[in-house]
Amino acid sequence: MQSPNTNPGNPGEKAYQMLWDCRFCGTTKLLGVDHRHCPNCGAPQDPEWRYFPSDADLKEVTDPKYKYTGVDKICPFCQQPNSAAANFCKECGGDLSSAKQAAVRGPMDSAQVAGIRDDVVKMKFDAEQAAIKAKSQRKGLSRLQIALIAIVGLCLLLVGGYVVLSRSTYGTSIAVSDMNWQRIISVEQLSAQSGSDWRGSVPGDAYNRVCVARDRCHTESERYVCGSENVDRGDGSFTRRDKYCTRNKQVCVPDSWCSYTVDRWGFARNITASGGPNDTPVWPNFTPMRTSGLGAERESGRKEVLNVVFKDESQSKTFTYNPPNYTTWITFKPGQRYSVEVNRLEQVQWNTLKLLSAQ
Repeated sequence: MQSPNTNPGNPGEKAYQMLWDCRFCGTTKLLGVDHRHCPNCGAPQDPEWRYFPSDADLKEVTDPKYKYTGVDKICPFCQQPNSAAANFCKECGGDLSSAKQAAVRGPMDSAQVAGIRDDVVKMKFDAEQAAIKAKSQRKGLSRLQIALIAIVGLCLLLVGGYVVLSRSTYGTSIAVSDMNWQRIISVEQLSAQSGSDWRGSVPGDAYNRVCVARDRCHTESERYVCGSENVDRGDGSFTRRDKYCTRNKQVCVPDSWCSYTVDRWGFARNITASGGPNDTPVWPNFTPMRTSGLGAERESGRKEVLNVVFKDESQSKTFTYNPPNYTTWITFKPGQRYSVEVNRLEQVQWNTLKLLSAQ
């Protein structure tokens, strides 16, 4: 059977008495469980005035009739704390069905903060002042809010300006000043490449392996007991439980570090053919120096670049158009004049390009 001063959810855990000070007569260090009223003036205990004792004032709950039932209920009529198991207030008989729970202190390091009282009066005053300040601030904007609004406004202005400039266009005349093309073949070569890794990650086709024993280390986190903390149970009692902290530790296991060689394909060079408007685009000739073994070559990709260079009538601006295919590119001729729309960002709207005349 559990002892009466043991938390039912934690068998074997001892319960200790919180302390409280009477705000009416000033009596200090009253016991949270034994003194539900001040023995000096009879004032009821206020849960907000409870605090953890220092080790010198530590007292275990010894009343054989005591049984932990949960956080106290605060009577909504007379503010008297009552047992969590009570249905009616022992002070005024009021119904506790809508009662709120008593204030509970958060866990605190037993070695550093036990015995320190909260200035409850000051805390309430500060809370009231904070509420008043928050209410007054809601009537106006804070500097941070004004700054954020300004930043958002500036961003919207920039975006809006970009949209306006990109959509606002003017017409101009341009002429073909140059045409050129490039056809590029990319070439890869098979070569021996050096590498190193842990034995289990060495590629299966590696050769010339040389391995040496080495510890393979990594960092792990672990929890450990770094003291104790007081835990308020909300009925005038508290328990002491282990406080856990986290730290990193290095874990090493025996392994092997290996250097090796592998044969891999990699970029070697580009072969390029180029020409102008009078040259028919052709792909450059590619003949691999070797077709097998180290030094072997292979084609890895092809790319075609088609350019039509325009100048405006004032010869002060140059625009380059990249037709989608050779069939479109070949329709242009040097000297041809076109009309086109250009936006305020100097971006040509190529979909508006129209032939005016040919030289």
